Amino acid sequence: MHQTIDSIPFAAIAGDMADYVHALALTEHFGHTLTPDCIYGLCRFGSDDAGKAFGLLQQHLPFINTWYRAEGPPYGVADEDDVPTGQIKAAARFLKAFIPLLGLDGAVQSYQTGIAAYRVGQRNQAYLDKFTAALMRVRSGK
Repeated sequence: MHQTIDSIPFAAIAGDMADYVHALALTEHFGHTLTPDCIYGLCRFGSDDAGKAFGLLQQHLPFINTWYRAEGPPYGVADEDDVPTGQIKAAARFLKAFIPLLGLDGAVQSYQTGIAAYRVGQRNQAYLDKFTAALMRVRSGK
């Protein structure tokens, strides 16, 4: 069966951050097909980071280690979690932590640039524009 980003159960995994994480996945895959490699966490298509980002949400391993394993509800670590599920939980935790501090736009841009880069003024308006369009698509159900 061919899985699409829209068939992933974001709500069951990311709870109240589901729409945002779903939109991030669409943004990360903008112009790229979701392949079986991505479903298993293997796809890489960024050249900006020397190929460090991978998987459904194009995350770096230190990001996943930090945010997937962060303490507290509602996105607990589970033995049955696969790579995409772990990435969804990591993104949800990150957004849950940074939206109150930076607002949605700031949290999304810091997700893409890295929090340290964001704090020194790095921004990516094109990424934010793609995210905003993806979020509108997710919320419209199309």
